[in-house]
Amino acid sequence: GQRGDQGFYNAYNSVQDDVRSAVASFSADHPSAKLYVTGHSLGAAMSMLAALDLSDQGFLIDALYNFGQPRTGNEAFVDYYNMKTINTARITHHHDPVPHLPMESWGFHHEPTEVYYNEFSTSYTVCDGSGEDPKCSDANLLDVNLVDHLTYMKYDFITNYLKCKL
Repeated sequence: GQRGDQGFYNAYNSVQDDVRSAVASFSADHPSAKLYVTGHSLGAAMSMLAALDLSDQGFLIDALYNFGQPRTGNEAFVDYYNMKTINTARITHHHDPVPHLPMESWGFHHEPTEVYYNEFSTSYTVCDGSGEDPKCSDANLLDVNLVDHLTYMKYDFITNYLKCKL
């Protein structure tokens, strides 16, 4: 059956009511606005769960764009996600280690469609629709470059986080 990572589920569940409320309020105020969901790293796993949840609540998700997303569930979970027909781009960067976690050997699987950027983000490949294209991020046997995880499309997430004033 469907199985998702419990930690990712708990993380999303902790903000689920706030997400639903914020989206409902925004949608009421802007009924013609498109709804895009996005995240990076843990936020990417949570945004996938949010897209599923919001879709189940009747919201139309125009697209999901994630960066450095870990595997969120098993193949049955991904099949359920794919039934929602949400336009999805799962962006990966060169030797980012996070998209390889949790491991496939533990039963986890990515949703399609991976867009794999090269080391300097000067070119990309739209990978096959399997979610685990052996010619993209999965082609790398050992990915341990945290800089690749923290920099996507020449955007430095750490600098942004440090400058963010909440």
